[in-house]
Amino acid sequence: MGLAISDAMGWTARPLETLERKGRGAEIARLGRIIREQDVGRIVVGHPLRMDGTRGPMAEEAERFARRIEREFGLPVELVDERLTSWAADQWVAEHPESGRGRGKDEIAAAILLEEYLARKRESGD
Repeated sequence: MGLAISDAMGWTARPLETLERKGRGAEIARLGRIIREQDVGRIVVGHPLRMDGTRGPMAEEAERFARRIEREFGLPVELVDERLTSWAADQWVAEHPESGRGRGKDEIAAAILLEEYLARKRESGD
């Protein structure tokens, strides 16, 4: 699971890390530490919709995960369409091989997702 974080003003996003899948309990515990360390105020979760925009099992899992995060940490959580973020991450790494070194594709995809989310928020005036 790729993680990214924005600056305090919500202008930029940067890759943070990739969480290894070791069970939801371990993921939630690690997220809790990151939330405290980084003073997180809102969480954006990728919503893996199918290419036609419909929900499948992975989207339903992301929805359950988002609800759990919201309950556990009491922070607003928003699901954001993540279609093509992995493809965009592959393209970014291909164009910036020196910058992508040491970064996982999932955390780069998370930064792309967050950057797109922040841009939409700025455009809508939220």
